[in-house]
Amino acid sequence: MLPPDAIKEDLQLLRANILDFNPAVETYTPDFLPNAVELIRTVDSEMSIYAAFALISQMCAEANEGHFELGTWTDPVHKDIRNDRAPFFPIAIYLVDDRIYVRGDFSNEGYLSPGDQIVSINGHSDQLILDHLRKFVPSDGYIETYRDRQIATSFPWLYYLY
Repeated sequence: MLPPDAIKEDLQLLRANILDFNPAVETYTPDFLPNAVELIRTVDSEMSIYAAFALISQMCAEANEGHFELGTWTDPVHKDIRNDRAPFFPIAIYLVDDRIYVRGDFSNEGYLSPGDQIVSINGHSDQLILDHLRKFVPSDGYIETYRDRQIATSFPWLYYLY
């Protein structure tokens, strides 16, 4: 578990670096600074490395900067995915009009066929899932198709992480 002061310090450093290295962020994304301040304010207790990573991801997404690369496959957050120890969602998807469709089913059971629509997962609607994931994936400016492409490409591990 990570202490709240350390998480806040990391988020404050990230916020400062986003502002330093992307000086136009306040022009193109005027809500970034107040949203970042509010995000930091939410940290009030210890968190797992996964919860802290989600906050880092969310701050990057608030900046609407699509060139961020969060983590590597060797860091502690991603290592279980890399080592096939994470509960991986064995499908490939594509998105059309805010709907999730199966591109491929890689499970041993093969229940899904390409083109099947996924309307819910574990009782959560497709719209709720997409809205939730969009909070953590940076877009490129306000280009939502970019963000959705990132979600579709990385859905199996994004679903696991977030």
